[in-house]
Amino acid sequence: MNIIKLNSSHADLVKSLFYKNKFMGKHLTNTHIGSPNDLVDLHYLAFQTTYLTDLVNYHAYGAINDDGVVQCYIGFYESIDNASWYWNQVRTTGNGTNLIKHCLDAVIKHNEEKGKLKFYSMFPAKYTKVYRRLAFSAYNSERYDSFDEYTVKPNNQCLYTMPWQILYNRTLTPVETIVRCSFLKQKYRTSIVNGGNL
Repeated sequence: MNIIKLNSSHADLVKSLFYKNKFMGKHLTNTHIGSPNDLVDLHYLAFQTTYLTDLVNYHAYGAINDDGVVQCYIGFYESIDNASWYWNQVRTTGNGTNLIKHCLDAVIKHNEEKGKLKFYSMFPAKYTKVYRRLAFSAYNSERYDSFDEYTVKPNNQCLYTMPWQILYNRTLTPVETIVRCSFLKQKYRTSIVNGGNL
């Protein structure tokens, strides 16, 4: 299994991850735009045109098996407004959570190299207690701490502009969600990035 940065050549290899008929753990049945696949098609098209087109701030890392099929990916946005990044997508076949951990390790390394030592994520509230165990490797679980910033009730718009645009993609979620800030602990911050520009 290889962990690589995804690009346009991986569009077909990642497609199967979108057609699981679930969104935020819920089956896609009563959508307002037609069949459940209409919503999935929109999500896939948005992913393809945002994360796989060499945009400056949107990236995805994926775990690719020996057959060349993407088994898991994490999509993220590098903020230009502050020294942070937003983990805004994860999809997996469900065959082993280690794939998420390996992808997250690669994403964290990518962002640390750019001086981005904290990130925001959004996930269903029912996973509050298992989120770190499912997503973080032992290495990064030790290095990173976190706190929960706020919750958003089902089918409610997030109050704050950046998370609403970046984490929620301006989409109402069918379940209660939590926005969490994870950050590199002070003792591991051996240097800080230069935040100036001329």
